[in-house]
Amino acid sequence: MRAIVILIALAVAGCSYFPDRTEPPQRGASSSTSRGIDTLCMNDCLGSNGTKEFCEDRCSY
Repeated sequence: MRAIVILIALAVAGCSYFPDRTEPPQRGASSSTSRGIDTLCMNDCLGSNGTKEFCEDRCSY
């Protein structure tokens, strides 16, 4: 009986790991414009020779 309960709990935990996929994936420039970007973080990152793509990922919220 315990094994069944454990298996059910693991199955539920595994299914809840994946995010809700009702939103279409964001691609290209629209993803950076729809997310907020911390400008101070972006300036520091770019000043440290980070690439634009890396800094946008790092500084977005």
